[in-house]
Amino acid sequence: MANLIKTGLSIITFSTLLLSATTSAQDNGRPFRIVIGGSTNSFDSSIQVNADDTRLSGAIDLEDDLGYDSNLGFGYAKMDYQINPDHKIALTLAPYKRDSTLIINRDIQYQDDTILAGATVSSTATSYIYDIEYGYLVSSDPSYDLYLLAGIYWIDTKFEINVTGDIEIAGGQQSFEADYERKNSADIPLPLFGFSYVNYFHRNWQFTGSIRYFKSHIEHVDGEVTTAFSSIEYQPSDRWGVGGALYYFDTDVVLGKDTYNGKLNWQYSGANLYVFFEF
Repeated sequence: MANLIKTGLSIITFSTLLLSATTSAQDNGRPFRIVIGGSTNSFDSSIQVNADDTRLSGAIDLEDDLGYDSNLGFGYAKMDYQINPDHKIALTLAPYKRDSTLIINRDIQYQDDTILAGATVSSTATSYIYDIEYGYLVSSDPSYDLYLLAGIYWIDTKFEINVTGDIEIAGGQQSFEADYERKNSADIPLPLFGFSYVNYFHRNWQFTGSIRYFKSHIEHVDGEVTTAFSSIEYQPSDRWGVGGALYYFDTDVVLGKDTYNGKLNWQYSGANLYVFFEF
């Protein structure tokens, strides 16, 4: 169902772009922008799966407990469309994968079981980020633009764990498991609202800063999310340019779904370089 909703949102987004192309092209000779970039990130993340007590103190720290590298690089793609001078829309896709194998040095709880210290744990966390954003121009002059932002930051995440070692099954029975395997997944749609400021401080240069935040309770998702972004771009040509950015993301979500019942705390920050093309 969640995949159907995401597909529908994407279709609506691109249908809007295509259907309004003729009108908006009269307002802006280059309404489309394609951005391709790469980033380096510092992560701090933890999870709880199928636990009634979702206090963060009981969570599995992915970096400290499971040995995930806190630094990770991944690529992303973005499409911007200026519908008309007052309205714009953007869609960003950023996939990434993290994994590790190690002998754990403390007991950890996963679902209703306890994996005992000394077990060998292999795990993989795979995520796809879909960032759909709408901007409405509220103030402008030749030197700047100020937009109000609204959108959805959708996280599609899957976590897999495989254990060889002693495990205490729910109820207190302890046994050695050679191939203990569990998989959990979650779709997390997070609404976001904020603003974006663009300053055209030189003919070929511009600065952009934005911040978005929302705290929500939507069906089986209860949490909050914050994003912040700043960039500087240089555009030597009417058709292309390059940029560099700093950004920050933080979410703290409690989930109550059949495939993922627990808590996800996920924070990362980093820098990226990108190239863009306008047409």
